[in-house]
Amino acid sequence: MPAAALAVFLAACAATAPATAPGVRAELAPTGTLRVAVFTGNPVLGTRDKASGEVTGTTVTMGRALAARADVPLRIIEYTAIAKLVEDAKTGEWDIAVVAFDPAAAQRRGLRAGAHRRRSHFPGCAGLDDRERGRGRTAPA
Repeated sequence: MPAAALAVFLAACAATAPATAPGVRAELAPTGTLRVAVFTGNPVLGTRDKASGEVTGTTVTMGRALAARADVPLRIIEYTAIAKLVEDAKTGEWDIAVVAFDPAAAQRRGLRAGAHRRRSHFPGCAGLDDRERGRGRTAPA
């Protein structure tokens, strides 16, 4: 997602944000900390700064915004291999992730469209439909 589009999306969410609904915080961050999986093998999604060691990128930006809106601490979990990220999704090691969906790769793995989505709530995006709100999150159903 281009940085400008991400900024517009986050600004729209922040501008229309009601108070976090009861239960949303617990669903978004069931451990009390929002655990964000960041795949640093795709520089559009995340990277590790060689000088500082900090993980940055669009996934980190969105995770920070969600954690701030939900008023929960943030924990960034770096993944350098997508297979490990997917494996950890099965055991609940992280709460949210952003991944690039490659239909050809999914077909090779025997996945069908939409098999990777799970319904979830993102606080602070009132007035947006489910797809705009980002309710499909990558995790096992």
